[in-house]
Amino acid sequence: MNTLGKNAALLLAGCLLLVYTASSAESLMQECSQPKDRCVPIQNCQLYYNRVEAKEHTTNRDFRTQLRGLMCQPEHRIDKSFNVCCPRHNIRCSWLDRAATCTRFEHCPSFSKKAERDPMPPKHTTLCYVHNNQSYFCCPSQHYALHSNQIEDDSEMRPLKRSIRASDNMQSRTSVFPSCSQDGKAFLVSKPLCDCEYTFVRGSSKACCKVPAPDTLISHPKAAKLAEVTCGSRVELIRPRIVVGYETDRGEFPWMVLLVYKEAVRAFCGGTLIHPRYVLTAAHCIKKYPGKLLKVHLGEHDLIPHTRPPHIQEISIEKEIAHDRHDIALLKLHHSAELIQGIVEPICLPITKQLLMHLPSTLIISGWGKTEHLRPQYRIEKLLDQTHPLLKASVRVLLKSIECKQDYEVCAGGPGDSNTCYGDSGGPYQAESWYMGSERYVQYAVISSGPAYCDSPDRPSKGMLVAYFVPWILDAMEME
Repeated sequence: MNTLGKNAALLLAGCLLLVYTASSAESLMQECSQPKDRCVPIQNCQLYYNRVEAKEHTTNRDFRTQLRGLMCQPEHRIDKSFNVCCPRHNIRCSWLDRAATCTRFEHCPSFSKKAERDPMPPKHTTLCYVHNNQSYFCCPSQHYALHSNQIEDDSEMRPLKRSIRASDNMQSRTSVFPSCSQDGKAFLVSKPLCDCEYTFVRGSSKACCKVPAPDTLISHPKAAKLAEVTCGSRVELIRPRIVVGYETDRGEFPWMVLLVYKEAVRAFCGGTLIHPRYVLTAAHCIKKYPGKLLKVHLGEHDLIPHTRPPHIQEISIEKEIAHDRHDIALLKLHHSAELIQGIVEPICLPITKQLLMHLPSTLIISGWGKTEHLRPQYRIEKLLDQTHPLLKASVRVLLKSIECKQDYEVCAGGPGDSNTCYGDSGGPYQAESWYMGSERYVQYAVISSGPAYCDSPDRPSKGMLVAYFVPWILDAMEME
């Protein structure tokens, strides 16, 4: 049994006593009702195992009830752990204490040559689960594990889509910060972005920061509390993951927030949910309209004027917290948002030491801003009075730009590239990154400003670098 399994066995022993008794266990077993759920040992279900590992089941009655409802009878019992219905994209395993994914033996690159000679898996292969009489094994190939989304049949093995996803994620893993060591294990970053071993560079305000171990939290006392919040979930997409100005899939960015102002105010801004009680946005979305911001909408996708679908959560704002010098702000909500998978979820922030000093070369922007070539004075009217969906685009990060001279600024896009538009202010620059043991969406910047015409830009768009402001954000948050 791997380390993950051993830890799970110890944790689940206590969990089982709380969730169900031996006499009633069999009566609770069921088949998974959702077509994309699989019955797996709970240690292979990242979505719920992380919460069990944090011992949430010992204090949260609702979670214990949820676990009881998720219990299922597997086609093949692998160990003594109890099994739960788990969404395919949340199924994970561990290979030599490293995160991997579960897939068919013949679909794993590490085993493919072996499969050509012998279709039977080697004895040391770890079985994850069985579905429809097909066995799925732990695949140690990190490249495949991070980007396959647990492909289960040949009909879904579309080489073009897979190559697009892999390419895009490889881009997001490439940092724009230059290496400052011969072995490539240290990067030249602004001193506030380095929370680990470093050396100063003579004649520069930068530090040569050594890459720390993954998933090591920054030293801020509130970082561990924020890390308890499940965030940045990835979903299986109908469309290719990276596109330019296309409509997003529902549930792709469930942390997107729409700011709602008084009716007389012709304003349009977005934000991101970073905690059930807090929204991250741009300061100008508050300061430009003092006393006019009323509430936020969570769970929005298609904006339909003068209507509010029942799944939309409308929450008033308890407190506005705008940075006194820079274009970044927090909104404390009157009460916690109800977190619903695929509808309302927080995005992760770069609160590990490794993410703090990392900035992907390609980021994804998302927002309700229009891409039409309209005169600026007409854009807000268009946004407020027309139905339109949440859009996304991939943008290249520009490390050296005359528009972004300060360490806390990040520029992206520009002539010949995608850009932010009216209505995108306050939204995220985001990318899939390794976060606390799995691949998650992390917000790297807050959209601040952009060119006059986003479909024919004369300059890049600008954002506030979240890593630079992480201490300020955590200081301002009150987390129970």
